[in-house]
Amino acid sequence: MRRTLTVVILGISIFLSLTFTLVSQEIKHDESLLFLMAARNAAKAGWTKKAIQRYEAYLKRTPGDYVVELEFADFLQNCGR
Repeated sequence: MRRTLTVVILGISIFLSLTFTLVSQEIKHDESLLFLMAARNAAKAGWTKKAIQRYEAYLKRTPGDYVVELEFADFLQNCGR
């Protein structure tokens, strides 16, 4: 009985920790996407400094996104930087 209870409690705690980890990862992903959308909006509006700051903030959060790195490089080139 004790072993069963221990296994059930352990299983529940593992499930809850995995759920919490997935939720926190989703929140970080959502925050990163907000930075990317803000960077693109600032770029379209002509706010160069804000766009650069927001692209950099996005790339710090998601360093492996090479497509956005190329997009940012293209933006910098178009701005003459």
